[in-house]
Amino acid sequence: MWFGKADAVKENPLEGLTENEIAILRTLKRAGALLEPELPLKLDRISDDLTPELRKLRDRKLVEVRTVEHYGEKMDIYLTSREIDRLL
Repeated sequence: MWFGKADAVKENPLEGLTENEIAILRTLKRAGALLEPELPLKLDRISDDLTPELRKLRDRKLVEVRTVEHYGEKMDIYLTSREIDRLL
């Protein structure tokens, strides 16, 4: 019997993440969605630049980013996918 790609075992998308990256995902899961400036506040990392971690999570498709316009200002909203929510 031949097994195609659909039969392949899925790897864990959280594998290889740092504790900080997992903390970001858990915070997003609890909040549902957060604006980029709110995330450091929720993590109690006010002076930290989370751009590298967010870029990595975004590149790995572990977080979704949606841009909204609020009073003429465009802002990014970060949220986790349902698949990631189930894994956390």
